Amino acid sequence: MDLTAGLSSPRLINPLLQIETAYQSDQPLHWRIKPSIMIRTKDSPTTWVLGLERNDARKNTGIRLAIWNTF
Repeated sequence: MDLTAGLSSPRLINPLLQIETAYQSDQPLHWRIKPSIMIRTKDSPTTWVLGLERNDARKNTGIRLAIWNTF
């Protein structure tokens, strides 16, 4: 089960939270959480996503950088 929740407004910075889970019988639950911010400039189809990423397989936290483009 996955969840993506955030705010979409004309502001420069908006919050975003993504949670991903996976389960197979006889295996532990796998999860990943990605709290982020979306940075959008005026009159641009591009949105930058900057955040953190953590999952159950690693003991550390990573940095996430993504580009979303509106078609």
